[in-house]
Amino acid sequence: MRTSIKNRHPRKKPLTSMYPGALTFDSQEIKSVFQVMKSKSLFRYYGPNFLGKTKYFEKKFSKFMGTRFALGTSSGTAAMLCALKALGINHGDEVILPTFAWASCPNAISLCGAVPVLANIDKSLTLDPDDVEKRITKKTKAIMAVHMRGAPCDMKRLLELADKKDIRIIEDAAQCVGGIFDGKRVGSLGEVGFYSFQQNKMITCGEGGALVTNSLDLYNKALSFHDAGIPYESNRPRIPNPLLGLNFAMTEISSAILAVQLSKLDKIIRRTRRNKLSVLNMLNNTSQIEFRDDYLQKRIDGELGISLVLFMPTPSLAIKFRNLLFKKNIRRLSGSFSSILYENNRDGHIFESWFKFCRFKFGKNQYSVSSEILRRAVHIDISPHDSEEDSTDIAYAINESINTLGLR
Repeated sequence: MRTSIKNRHPRKKPLTSMYPGALTFDSQEIKSVFQVMKSKSLFRYYGPNFLGKTKYFEKKFSKFMGTRFALGTSSGTAAMLCALKALGINHGDEVILPTFAWASCPNAISLCGAVPVLANIDKSLTLDPDDVEKRITKKTKAIMAVHMRGAPCDMKRLLELADKKDIRIIEDAAQCVGGIFDGKRVGSLGEVGFYSFQQNKMITCGEGGALVTNSLDLYNKALSFHDAGIPYESNRPRIPNPLLGLNFAMTEISSAILAVQLSKLDKIIRRTRRNKLSVLNMLNNTSQIEFRDDYLQKRIDGELGISLVLFMPTPSLAIKFRNLLFKKNIRRLSGSFSSILYENNRDGHIFESWFKFCRFKFGKNQYSVSSEILRRAVHIDISPHDSEEDSTDIAYAINESINTLGLR
C-alpha cells in the first residue's frame, strides 16, 4: 500500500461483469465446438465421427495440474460426489468441512449417508487447522479442504494433521482453479481434488467439472461411479469391482470449450493478480482495517487474485463501507460474489443456510468465530478484464470510503 491517488470523478457505471473465463471466448472456442458439431459425435465415448475431445481435455488437465489422472464431469458438484464415493465415504462416516464453502459440499456428504462436521474458518476464509483437530473423532473419514475465493488452504498443516490421524484429504478447488500451494497446483496435494467450470469460474464451459488424483484405484472408482457403474463395455476401460453409480459424464462440446480455455488459464491468472496488485499498491495505510492478503502472504504462494477482502472493525461498519463503495459504482451487475456474505444469512456459501437441508453434529453456537469473521468481511471482486482506470477507481473508492468512515 504505497501510492496515494488524487481526486477523481465518480464512476458513471458499474465495473465489468465478473466472468473471468467466459469473457475470453473468441474464435478458438467457436472453432473447437464447430468441429464437434460437424462430427455429429457429442457423447464422450463414441459417435459416427468420434473426435475424443473429452479424453484430450483430461490429458491436458492432468498435465497442467501435475497429476496422473483427470476425469471430466458434468459439474463441479458431480466431481465432488465422484470423489467422495471413490474414497468410500459412506453411512455413519464423518467428513470435516469449513463453515464457508458452497452448499453442494454438505449436500454431497449427506447424499453419501455421511455426517458433515463443520469446523471454523480463520481470517484466510479457509479451514482453521486448530479447530479441525478439535472436531476429529473415531468416525472421521476425511477432511474437505475448500480453497475459497481463489486462495489456498493451509495444506501443509492439514496434510500433517491427516497423516497424524490417518484420515483422508479431499480438496475442493472449485473457486481456485490454477491456484498454487508450496509449488503445487491446488487439488493435487490431497488424495483427490475437484474443480468447477461453471459460468463464474476462471475457465468455463457454462457448467462442468473435473476430478484429479494420483491413485489408479481412486480414478477407476470415480470413473465407474460417474458412468452408472458400467464402464466395462468393449469401447470403454475395463474396471475391476465397479461401483454403483450415476450419469455424470462430460460432453464432447464442454470438453472442446475447456481444452481451449485451459490454454488461456495462466494468462487469465496473471492478469487478475496484476490487477489486484495494482489496487493494493494504491491503497492508503490504515491500522484499523485488516486485509486477508497480508495474512495469507505469510503462508501461501499462489492465490488467484480474484478477490480483495477487507475486514472492517465491526459488522455495522462493514455494511456502511460496502454501501459507500456501491454509491461510487464499485459493484458488478452480474457474476459477482456477495459483498457481505453474512448480511442476511441466505447466501448459499454460509453455513447457517445449510441447516435447512442438512443435519450437523454441532449447533450454530459452536461457530461464533466464523460468524464474527464473515460479518466483518467485505469482498471486492477483481477481474482479469479490469482496465487500469477500473483498478484506479476501485482503489480511490476504497480510500475515500475509509476516510469518510474516519478509519485510520
